[in-house]
Amino acid sequence: MTDSESFPFESKTHKTLQQGAFSPSTTYSYEDIQIITDYAMARGIHVIPEIDMPAHSHSWSVAHPELIVQCSDDDSEDQLNISNESTYDLLHDLYGELKELFPARYIHMGANDIDTMCWKVAGVLDAAARNFWDERDISVSDEDAMTTYFFEQAFQMVFQKQKHAVVWQDLLPLTTVPSNVVVQVYDKDSSKYRETLELGYKTILSSNYFLSEMEHEGENWREFYSVNNAHMNAAKEYPELAIGGESCLWSDLIGPDNREPFLWPDAAVVAERLWTDESQLADADTRLQYWICRISRRGHESSAIEPGDCTIPNQGTKFHVTQSVSDEEIHFALTFTNPHAQQQTSDNILALNTLETSSSLGEVIEAAETVLGDTFFAIFSLLLGVVLGVSIKVLWNRTESKS
Repeated sequence: MTDSESFPFESKTHKTLQQGAFSPSTTYSYEDIQIITDYAMARGIHVIPEIDMPAHSHSWSVAHPELIVQCSDDDSEDQLNISNESTYDLLHDLYGELKELFPARYIHMGANDIDTMCWKVAGVLDAAARNFWDERDISVSDEDAMTTYFFEQAFQMVFQKQKHAVVWQDLLPLTTVPSNVVVQVYDKDSSKYRETLELGYKTILSSNYFLSEMEHEGENWREFYSVNNAHMNAAKEYPELAIGGESCLWSDLIGPDNREPFLWPDAAVVAERLWTDESQLADADTRLQYWICRISRRGHESSAIEPGDCTIPNQGTKFHVTQSVSDEEIHFALTFTNPHAQQQTSDNILALNTLETSSSLGEVIEAAETVLGDTFFAIFSLLLGVVLGVSIKVLWNRTESKS
């Protein structure tokens, strides 16, 4: 949510921070965030905020130049001044706001591209910084100790908010990272990913998934199927720690005109590859072309994977729901006139035990939403509600008659 170039969050505890945004119109208000998180939550998505720090923090200097250390002539290399007590107070307040605004269990703390030598130099030159570390029995020449102190405080702030912390891989060699912190790995070589898993950290894979660095045309999407094979093999060895992956699209050079073509279809390919075997590549182009046509009909843009317009006719989303009632279960079968939709739901007959649990009902709805458009999904939900209501009544009557 923040980076060197912009601080778009409209904090209510530190209202001047938003002066570091690109412009007054490019900010996230509390209301904006509420709309985003509500929309996401209704679709089973958790929005995780990242306040990138202590590096990538030049945008903070617009409102608080005293909280920034200039590490070089390049503003993008500015870092938070960890020798200033006000820096800790500000972080504490920001994490408190994030806790209230974002329902997700996680807060991403950033922690990439840190130059610990920058703090060492600043500490030697600044009398206030020397006093700050003297009070904590830490030498200003010991950048490792200063880094450790700062992140001990920052982690405690997040943990006290009953949140889990996520950091980038860069932090691991710099200080001791608590074992319950999630580490996001972007190293292209698989050794860093394997090493992080071997250390016992829950890990997010982003290696080779930086979409803004890829060429988005023709057959390039196929690279996502094989580029991380070694990473995937490591993940199979640590299934409890390899908790997922994330494709990243940095917005500093992305705007409304090129956002979606950079995002699609590559992000969809990453999502499929993360949970399927590389062997699925053989017929992935058919699935992907159909998927591109679907989002195109919904008004979204995507890079093309083959010449020409959508070649798959819009056969509609006609479906038929059949159900049979036994003493304990209601069985639903979904039949679609669209062959692609039917292929996805073949052998997907879901049993609902309405007397004991409703979790299977969620599986039916999820399956339907995957293959139906929003409008037809709403109709399906209404129809399912009617069928389910009638079936529950039948089951209730049967139960009454038995007793």
